[in-house]
Amino acid sequence: MEKSITIRNNIRNIRKIIEISAKKASRNPGEIILMAVTKAVPQSGLEIALEEGILDLGESYIQEHLSRSPLEDVRWHFIGHLQANKVRKAVLDFQVIQSVDSWDLLERIDRIALEEDKSPEVLLQVNIAGEAGKYGMREEEVFSILKRGEELKRVRVSGLMLIPPYSADPEFNRPHFRKMKELWDQINATGYCRWEGKYLSMGMSGDFAVAVEEGAGLVRIGTGIFGERGL
Repeated sequence: MEKSITIRNNIRNIRKIIEISAKKASRNPGEIILMAVTKAVPQSGLEIALEEGILDLGESYIQEHLSRSPLEDVRWHFIGHLQANKVRKAVLDFQVIQSVDSWDLLERIDRIALEEDKSPEVLLQVNIAGEAGKYGMREEEVFSILKRGEELKRVRVSGLMLIPPYSADPEFNRPHFRKMKELWDQINATGYCRWEGKYLSMGMSGDFAVAVEEGAGLVRIGTGIFGERGL
């Protein structure tokens, strides 16, 4: 019971911080999606999040997701690195795939979505800081992929996703968040086939307030809601 109360209070506090950060940037807090990252969180924790009005849940592992009991009125986001042999399961079980980091992966998702009669939303994961060995595409690759949008049959490219460099200082990644917003604005101003500017996914438990100030439309919070080990 005590853990349940903690989770509820965490969610309410995060929403207050989102509201403060949004107003600081002259933004509408109601336009910012709070997504709960459910890695290693048992079913009871998910149900508490739903009771608190969170409808977007993010999972990093396909198998963990498949082991869960069904939940109604939930939009599931896949946020982990997606291997080619797991694409079909992702297409079948997730409404949004946030971690698309190459044209080959995007094309595979689109082909399988056509076979399975699905229309998933996908986000292009951008390595905006240019970190060596880290998943995500470069800015120039983003434009190259968007220019090929007419080749896609079923997927909707619904936005961008960022996993910035790790830092204990939330301010460290402000320039990266700002650069992502600039990229986002440039794409929206240009317009591309199959592009739907719905999600700008950036900001996690340690830095989501800064991300909101810089334009995030969706923040991914795990530890900040559930604690280190979940419920």
